[in-house]
Amino acid sequence: MKEILNYKKIVKIEPIDIGLSKDKKYFIESIDRERFLLRIADISKYKRHENEYERMKHMDRHNIPMSRPVDFGICNDGKNVYQLLTWCEGENLGTLFKLQEDEQYKIGLLAGKILRKIHSVPIVETDITTENWNERFSSFIDKSIDDFGKSGVTIESANLLLDYFSDNRYLLKTRHQCYIHGDYNIGNLIISSGGDLSVIDWEIQLFNSYGDSWKELLMQATPKYSTGMIHGYFNGEPSEDFWHILAVYTSIDALSAVTWAYYRFPEYLDSKIEKCAEVIQWYDNMKNIIPKWYLENNK
Repeated sequence: MKEILNYKKIVKIEPIDIGLSKDKKYFIESIDRERFLLRIADISKYKRHENEYERMKHMDRHNIPMSRPVDFGICNDGKNVYQLLTWCEGENLGTLFKLQEDEQYKIGLLAGKILRKIHSVPIVETDITTENWNERFSSFIDKSIDDFGKSGVTIESANLLLDYFSDNRYLLKTRHQCYIHGDYNIGNLIISSGGDLSVIDWEIQLFNSYGDSWKELLMQATPKYSTGMIHGYFNGEPSEDFWHILAVYTSIDALSAVTWAYYRFPEYLDSKIEKCAEVIQWYDNMKNIIPKWYLENNK
């Protein structure tokens, strides 16, 4: 701590044991009541954490409401890499389920507007790829599909989901690419007592944090919140094209989540299998492109 915060007198240090990351995280408060989040990882993750930190700096320069970058470097005799970030005051949006439905919708509106702002951040020229999105996404998802087959997990609805994705994946060929958060969900949004939202946890760097914006609009929580997020993102009702693309992502995301759980976090496997059945119900056996959870015109 003295290496990292030698210019501050610390009055409180508390470990944080939340999330799936293996990084060590701490809440820190200085004598002058400044509050920080400190993340410490093994030095082998230096480049990954440097990339994440630089991306956060870029987002901060464009006024994204977020945990702001303060410092980055090496500590502990070269054994660790650290990030020092501002602390976001408030509660995790996991409290969303306790709120009235109108409030859920309003928070969803705000979350959608913030996500649109993230997707509008100008691209650094060196981050632009010549590959189209369909090629980049296929290189990831085809392996996930193959791994699902090898897992031996039996899901009654698997063929419906796979067939729908296979029949419609051509729609991804013309998708625009932009910066993405990578894990934009209620677990990574903090709501303050005044109702402001802040974005945290930018560590997921799938597709180098550059891909199709609409993939981040999957159903995430309650119908009111998720409907609000879509309305906030599009400033109203989305186009029919959006619903086609969302159904493509929803179908394959459900299956790839099973693969993820089976190989990495088996304790989540049952819930991911249940989610596949839920997706089939949303889309009436994949016959409708607008999911049943969506509340058109917030009705």
